[in-house]
Amino acid sequence: MGAGCGAGFQSLVNNAEKPRVLRGVQINQRRTPSMAHDSVEEHLAELAELVAQAEAMGVDLWPEPKPVRPWAKYALASFMIIMIVSWVSKAMVRFANV
Repeated sequence: MGAGCGAGFQSLVNNAEKPRVLRGVQINQRRTPSMAHDSVEEHLAELAELVAQAEAMGVDLWPEPKPVRPWAKYALASFMIIMIVSWVSKAMVRFANV
């Protein structure tokens, strides 16, 4: 490693200790997520806090379902038809008396 690598690493460490602010929402990066709660209510309260933070940042947690587009089914069906016709024609040519 070069001499400049240590300074870059140190700036990363210093920046990690500062709380980030994104669109007016302060994000606590030092918080370690844990699922060891004493009760279900505490767990639900933590989840509600996380959902509130995500919504405040503009994350859509429950997007609308996409409309069904059957193009993949049509592409697969046409490919299978072409392969079956090809195999049948090969078999017919093999057993045909020309």
